[in-house]
Parts: sequence; structure tokens; C-alpha cells
Amino acid sequence: NQAIKTTGFRYLSVLENAESSCKKDAFKAEILSEDKNGFTELVRAFEELQVDQTTVYSIFKILAGVLHLGNIEFNNKTHEGNDIAEPKAAAKGYDAVQYATELLGLSDTRSP
Repeated sequence: NQAIKTTGFRYLSVLENAESSCKKDAFKAEILSEDKNGFTELVRAFEELQVDQTTVYSIFKILAGVLHLGNIEFNNKTHEGNDIAEPKAAAKGYDAVQYATELLGLSDTRSP
């Protein structure tokens, strides 16, 4: 089993907002335990419902794409007179737009 990375996503940042470090550690341990149990139950439910592996993979791929969408930051200014803000440039080798578009099967139409 390969570990699934769940850090670094804004949609999952509830752990980072705990008030004190002591409270945060206890809260984090409780949430991680619940998440692990919940994930196990979800996988069992897929099996019980006889959801095929391809569909399960697609569901997790869409979920991962949505998590990456939540990490996209936008510039305040518009591009070429459009009312659509451009995503900020990728930082530190992580490009949320690239990951999201690949996972969701979309085209990245940003200018090079």
C-alpha cells in the first residue's frame, strides 16, 4: 500500500486552524484516525456495492482534481481585457492548474 498524501490542500486545512499546539495535536490525531476508518469503510462500501475498480479509480481521480482546484490562486488583475482572472504562476515546482487539468481530463489553455 502506498501512502496517500493529504497535506497541502486548502480544502483539508481544518487541521492547521486548531487553536493551540496541544489541542492541535490531539485534534489532528483524532481526525486522522476518523479519516482512516472512514476511508476503510468507503472502500468496503464500494466492494459491497460491487463498484468496479475503474469507477472507484475515477471517483478518487475526480476528488484529487477538486482538491488541486482548491489550491489555485488567482491574480487580482484581468488578462487582455477579459473579466476572467489569470491563475498565479506556479510556485516551488507545484502547479495546481496542471495537476487539476490532468486529473480531470481537461485542457490547460494558459499562455506559455
